Amino acid sequence: MSARGFRRVARAVSVGEVIARVVTVAVALSALLGCRAIRNERLLRERDAAAGAGVVTPATTAEVVSGAGTADAGAGSAATGGTAGLAGTESAEAKKRAWLTSPLSGRDNNVAAFRLVRITADPTLGFKLFVKNQFGLTCGLAFGADGDPASTTTPCVGDDGWHAKEPKLTFACSEAQGRETCRARYTLVAKEGFADPAALELVRVVPAAKP
Repeated sequence: MSARGFRRVARAVSVGEVIARVVTVAVALSALLGCRAIRNERLLRERDAAAGAGVVTPATTAEVVSGAGTADAGAGSAATGGTAGLAGTESAEAKKRAWLTSPLSGRDNNVAAFRLVRITADPTLGFKLFVKNQFGLTCGLAFGADGDPASTTTPCVGDDGWHAKEPKLTFACSEAQGRETCRARYTLVAKEGFADPAALELVRVVPAAKP
């Protein structure tokens, strides 16, 4: 056999070996993927069966990570929505200062729209409360130890004979959706003899929590 013929034979053998190795690797890879598919199918069936029986099976690592991410996201949403303000952490002094310096809104009955409210220092009353809507009620105001409005100190009197029947109104304050509302229930009376249960409401925006 000539040298050229020998090289042809050697080259053919070499190519055959490469093809054989490629085929072997492909077969092995296919078998591996097939095993994984079978294993995954088996795990899914076991989990479905366990779920039907009310049994909780361990999650895979990927599911644990994914679930943790979802839980963290939910916790973040809860934290954002649940602690949108600082009413629970403000000092009494800071809350009182906020009521005196921040824009306020409110109303003197449940039908009226929320409009301007002012709380100002007064040399005679200490603090004076003015609620514009609906009848312009004005009265003295006292703050509680927590810095929130606590009660009126004089009868609340408004325009055209409208007034509060009770000589003293007591406020209850709560926070929701980034606002603090102080509400006092009373009887709204007119000089014509009208009398109806009502609520005097004072509202301030609570500062957003710092990250």
